[in-house]
Amino acid sequence: MLTVLALLTTSGCWLALSRGRWTAVASLVFVGSSVAWFGVNQKWEGRTLAAFSPTHGLTQADLAVPLTIGSALAVRRLRSRNLIR
Repeated sequence: MLTVLALLTTSGCWLALSRGRWTAVASLVFVGSSVAWFGVNQKWEGRTLAAFSPTHGLTQADLAVPLTIGSALAVRRLRSRNLIR
């Protein structure tokens, strides 16, 4: 699980900081690691934040992918406006 989380975080940073043709490669790696994350996070999900049924709910680990996507998009937006290098 930690390997997939590290890959997800690294690919999110790569996506946020990439330019040119590397953006497409970073996007593919990021999507792949995001899909893998949803497969491996079941064992270490953390606290349940919202329960939808007795067997389904939103946990802390489920927020890792959206948080990483949001961070990558925020950094890309700041870089496009030349607020960070």
